[in-house]
Amino acid sequence: MEGGARRPADRWDDRDHGGPRRDVPRVDRDVVGHLRDAVALVEAKATTGELDGYRRFVLALAGKVAAAHREEGQGVSPAETAAIQQIAAALGTTAP
Repeated sequence: MEGGARRPADRWDDRDHGGPRRDVPRVDRDVVGHLRDAVALVEAKATTGELDGYRRFVLALAGKVAAAHREEGQGVSPAETAAIQQIAAALGTTAP
């Protein structure tokens, strides 16, 4: 791409360690920013009940994704719990 711009696919590098590697801080920052933007849009266009429903939906989805893969015998790892808390903060609420 021109001007040194990176494509989203450039964040992944499967040449090292035999699998995908991501720029975690950048991805985290991007996801949090997108969640905040989404909440602002829902706040501007929807009712309070719809906003609460959106928040519950995103948190439930995050919880199901985290629980789908067991790590070290745990249903949800400490890192996944921290990510859910970060998602909740971006949504303007607290994790259940």
